Amino acid sequence: MSRTRHDLPSLTSLAAFEAAAHSLSFKEAAAALNVTPTAISRQVRILEEELGLSLFNRLHRRVTLTGDGEALFASLSGAFQNIAATVQGLQESSQRRLTVGSTSAFATFWLMPRLSRFWALHPEITIHHFISELPVDLERDPVDLAIRFGPGHWPGVETRLLFGDRLHLLCAPSFLDRHGPIESAERLLELPLIQVSGIPGDNWAGWPEVLRAIGLVGPVRLRHLNSYVAAVEAALAGQGVIVGWESQIAGHVAGGRLVRLLNAEVTAAGGYFVTTRPNRPKSPEATLFIEWLATEATRAASLPLKHPEDGSKHAI
Repeated sequence: MSRTRHDLPSLTSLAAFEAAAHSLSFKEAAAALNVTPTAISRQVRILEEELGLSLFNRLHRRVTLTGDGEALFASLSGAFQNIAATVQGLQESSQRRLTVGSTSAFATFWLMPRLSRFWALHPEITIHHFISELPVDLERDPVDLAIRFGPGHWPGVETRLLFGDRLHLLCAPSFLDRHGPIESAERLLELPLIQVSGIPGDNWAGWPEVLRAIGLVGPVRLRHLNSYVAAVEAALAGQGVIVGWESQIAGHVAGGRLVRLLNAEVTAAGGYFVTTRPNRPKSPEATLFIEWLATEATRAASLPLKHPEDGSKHAI
């Protein structure tokens, strides 16, 4: 008698057989399905009786598949794999996900310390971070949005300004303990200055630009690193003076781990922008995240570093 698509053996028996056929062991099948070997054996027997076929050759201390068993296993294995893939796809599609692109410095110093506040509001959204020191390509890279520093005028990109930035001269207290007070700009010419080199992008300012802005000319002792995160770590370890971007080092200054020198302040050209594709609708998750970023940017702007009124202020 032919079977309809609803006239199948017990799915429990089929699953028990597939697990046993996969491992050729009732004991291993039992462990995989969290039942006893006796339960596996019983389900296989029920299936064989219902089909009127022997599916296993039961040998001394081992089993092998009969020809009928091999045919059934081939069909079941592929079917179970397809079912598992479909279920996984459905589960993943039901999750709310967002991929955000930024540099490692922005992620480390600005975004990560604040992200718990976003998750407190939206725990259902999973954030994937795409780190790139190159400007994120919204068409090529797997991101929904990216945070980028620069002038804000990039072809084929929709932008929203989050905040501008200021630069300060910073070192660790331990550095001052060794080198004494630094009371004049000229003193910088005698000190190791940590320079971040080779960073692509728009208007990244380092020691050459800052020294020109404060009117200092002369040979300097630069120690080159190719990562801003590494440069901050070097400064925290007392290895030299860095140009500190206020948005990213405010926590270290507030905590006393880095101190400002000479009250010098330089306004950075450009700002931090959220960038998205203008030709693609934003997902609800992206819209929520962008509004949250704007709120956090406003919150950060209301709590700036204290700037002495007699500090020197410049623009680059």
